[in-house]
Amino acid sequence: MALKRPKAIIIHSLILAITISCSIVPNNDSQEIFLFPDKYVGQEKTICGYVIHEFENTNIWPSRSSRKDGVGLYLVNYQNSKEIVKSSKINQKNVCLYGVIEYVGCSVESICTSSNFAYGLRVIRLEE
Repeated sequence: MALKRPKAIIIHSLILAITISCSIVPNNDSQEIFLFPDKYVGQEKTICGYVIHEFENTNIWPSRSSRKDGVGLYLVNYQNSKEIVKSSKINQKNVCLYGVIEYVGCSVESICTSSNFAYGLRVIRLEE
């Protein structure tokens, strides 16, 4: 009997770990949006990924390791994004954010930004 109990605990722990890890991995919609954000401009979407707040930029990447691939989104509403990052302690964490996809690159109507990306997410809220 003593051997069955530790096995059950290990199995339950593994199931919990897999469930948690799956919940913070970018979903298929997020992957599509990261790759083709122009298709979603003006749409409200939930994006799951890895948030990094730097000196002048707050960005969300598909994953921590994908940062080197250059695929990500700028968090457009800087003040709201900054508050969410600070208050939720999500900097350098995998999270899901809800907001509107926007074009933030150069055009006749807008000034070029210091953003790493031409597209961004105007954050409305953190998805729990």
